[in-house]
Amino acid sequence: MNSQPNKKLGPIVAIMSMFIFIPDFFIISSILSKISESYPHISMAGITYLLTSVSLAQMAGALITGVVLGRRISFRGLSLIAIAIYVIFGGMPFFFSMSFGALMFTRVAFGLGLGCWLPICQSYIAKLYDDEAKRADILGIGMALFNVGLILGIMAGGILGAFNWRYTFAFYLLGSISFVLVAIFMKEPVNEAEGKKEKIRIPKEAFGIMGFFILAQLIFGVFSSYISYVVAEIHGTPILASTMMTAFSIACIVIALFFGPLYRLVKQYILLFASALVVVSYALLYLGGTSASIPLLFLGAVCCGLATNMCSTGVAMMLSITVPQASVAAAMSASIICMNVGTFLTSPFLQIISIAAGEGAPAYTAYLGALLLAVVLLIIAVPFSTKLRRAAKAKETMPAA
Repeated sequence: MNSQPNKKLGPIVAIMSMFIFIPDFFIISSILSKISESYPHISMAGITYLLTSVSLAQMAGALITGVVLGRRISFRGLSLIAIAIYVIFGGMPFFFSMSFGALMFTRVAFGLGLGCWLPICQSYIAKLYDDEAKRADILGIGMALFNVGLILGIMAGGILGAFNWRYTFAFYLLGSISFVLVAIFMKEPVNEAEGKKEKIRIPKEAFGIMGFFILAQLIFGVFSSYISYVVAEIHGTPILASTMMTAFSIACIVIALFFGPLYRLVKQYILLFASALVVVSYALLYLGGTSASIPLLFLGAVCCGLATNMCSTGVAMMLSITVPQASVAAAMSASIICMNVGTFLTSPFLQIISIAAGEGAPAYTAYLGALLLAVVLLIIAVPFSTKLRRAAKAKETMPAA
């Protein structure tokens, strides 16, 4: 691998530009009501498929990436294809008026391309940096830009949508910037050709990390799904709920920026620390709901934001050091699928909580259910993180070949 920083700067700039645009499939959430007005024959629940269909398509895109990236298609080649799909199908509704079925098709195609982005970015960084500490720094910066992109995208989407809902889709045309940067700067990782000859091997520890990620994502989804209901029950306004979501996003950015130094401190115990913070988060959120305490809810939102990015970046970091280099792309792709599966499972989990609590139960009951699951996550994380740390120490003491 190339160790000269100046030769890595261009490729990293290209990759970081991709991180910014990854979360922006969500920007149309603020204009769903306006889209609904243009398709009065479609129910509001049906309109929401414009979001959920993208998530499902991303899973397919991630699966394709795991199979072909670095083996049948180069990093640069797949990146350019994925970005082109993002720009063309993402921006198409801006240029053309279309039926709801056609609009759904553009969203599915868009999601298919977008699903390739995150595994490409994470795999590229893992292959570019041998040094664990440096890799953690770069992954952290990438996830910080991910959250910055989400905030900017939602703001831009709301402003553009105020004029016409179709204008919001013009935002995706900015993906052309990433296309140009990737075309100019991205180079294939050194020794990538040798990796094509090796079979994909995912060790059992990696499957454990992915299972952990599914459960964690399920738990994290409870916060955003119910915060507006909890705030409404204590007679707060939608502005207060959105402010808490903003605090959550800012916390995500902060922990991502400091992920490198934190990882150097705790190493393979990073997921254990994240699990402990999840427990603290939902304890604060539940207590905030029961006592109608806005400060506790704010503190819970901040802790949840810290835990969310500590976990997602920590999972990518753990996979990068657990999985053989030739299988990193497949592992990262599988983790993205796990992330979407966990997010999807939040809804049935909340339905179970609703049935168990009974009709008329306060919204913060969902946070109690999430707290109980968080305790389970922490219990799992203790022996699991210890095992990962012991394996890493054993690897460090092995004589060089």
